[in-house]
Amino acid sequence: MDDTQLVRLCKTGEKEAFSSLIDKYYKNLYRFAFENLQSHHDADEICQETFLRALKDINTIREDGSFKGWIFTIAQNLIRKHFKRNNRQINYDWDGEIMDAEKFKVEQTEPSDDLFTKEKKFIIQKELLSIPEELRNVAVLVIIEDFSQKQASGILNCSEASISRRLQAAKNLLRAKLKGLI
Repeated sequence: MDDTQLVRLCKTGEKEAFSSLIDKYYKNLYRFAFENLQSHHDADEICQETFLRALKDINTIREDGSFKGWIFTIAQNLIRKHFKRNNRQINYDWDGEIMDAEKFKVEQTEPSDDLFTKEKKFIIQKELLSIPEELRNVAVLVIIEDFSQKQASGILNCSEASISRRLQAAKNLLRAKLKGLI
């Protein structure tokens, strides 16, 4: 069943339909929140609050609207509020599980290779966090979460041209910062 059908069922009070949407998008939303907050606890709280708000406001989503884009917009707004509330301090609680394993899959042959891969992921994550928020969010949405530039422009409330410029700037900054690592 596609998102439009699931949203329609949610609007009629079908609880299993909303559970299906949570199952479908929780992992991606969690990764997006973690990319911004660098705290498993905070990312989990953002995800929970996002889905609670989505459930409460499910009747406001347009029939032709994208559920995925809508929940990412909710999450983005909650992340901004979190930063304001906490004076934009990022809490590093890295435990080696920084990014989705499938996105950075590497053949492992030795235990030292696993440690090296985790270290590379941590360095990439740290450098991603060091770029300005407006560039980082575009990079996470388009590169990691596979949103189109048009979808990212809707989530971040800016033009597609701005998204394109920000994406290019983010790639250039990351390329320069990670030169020699990848």
